Amino acid sequence: LIVFVDDEPDLVGLVADAVTLTLPTYRFVGTTSLQEAATQLEDVPNERIALLVADHQMGENSGVELIEAMRSRGVIAPMILYTGYAPPDIEKRAQAANATILWKPQRLKTLLHAVRRAIDIGAPCPGA
Repeated sequence: LIVFVDDEPDLVGLVADAVTLTLPTYRFVGTTSLQEAATQLEDVPNERIALLVADHQMGENSGVELIEAMRSRGVIAPMILYTGYAPPDIEKRAQAANATILWKPQRLKTLLHAVRRAIDIGAPCPGA
């Protein structure tokens, strides 16, 4: 399972199409809400999560909060904080949670490369 969370619906749709076409063995969940992502992940076994990509600035919340919650839950999958800006404390929290920071804006090709690389490093099971 690849999870992508960003407050830009067009970006979520674009990434959904691209990931589905280029990584067809993975299930994809894209959402514009951190709460919705957390709810959808509640019943997913940790080992089924292949990758989490979360935007930093999501209204009053931060994608780093979702990353930290998943780490606290025991998820060992690769995680990416995808952001145009993150203050130093957010960068430190992301690093402490063993998340990669990918700076916006990125070309879709670059974002997909980062997704593939993270999955390859994490070596999750196909069909996740």
